[in-house]
Amino acid sequence: TILALAGGEAGWRAAPALRVLAIVNVYNEADIIGETIRHLLRQGIDVLAVDNWSTDDSPSQLAALAAADPRVRVVRFPAAPSAQYAWKPLLENVEAEAAASGYDWIIHNDADELRYAPWPGRTLAEAFALVDALGYNAVDFTVADFRFLAGDAAGPAGVEERLRWFEFGRRPGHFVQIKAWRQIPG
Repeated sequence: TILALAGGEAGWRAAPALRVLAIVNVYNEADIIGETIRHLLRQGIDVLAVDNWSTDDSPSQLAALAAADPRVRVVRFPAAPSAQYAWKPLLENVEAEAAASGYDWIIHNDADELRYAPWPGRTLAEAFALVDALGYNAVDFTVADFRFLAGDAAGPAGVEERLRWFEFGRRPGHFVQIKAWRQIPG
């Protein structure tokens, strides 16, 4: 993501800590969900994982992550398995969970997305605190699509270490994704 700030906004200033929650919808993401949630926690972000009745090892991984860190909470949605993956009710659930959360900022984070602050050496939570202090109430993200290449072997290294090459998303919507917002009362 490229961010340009000018004038008095260009310098880093300390901002009060904020509570930031990532809401992550999960369906059969056992290959990546642990790394995604641990990354968010390292970035100072709490996590609500919404399992959409996964049939792989995702539920047990989510349970282990929640047991290991109180900043991770896991729920299942909908109340029972459904025959189809219904995106609209899942997004309505994100909206409801966000409104009831009590957090300052919400990130709608896909299970295979790793997000970073645009400032080196700063966590994502610190970046949200600065953005908030500057008076903004939403954050745009740009997609950098990392893909495995022929010959990239699975191994003990995490996805961040194994994926070295990327291309920017090809759809116009990949360049402006407003996936984080300030919770504004009312």
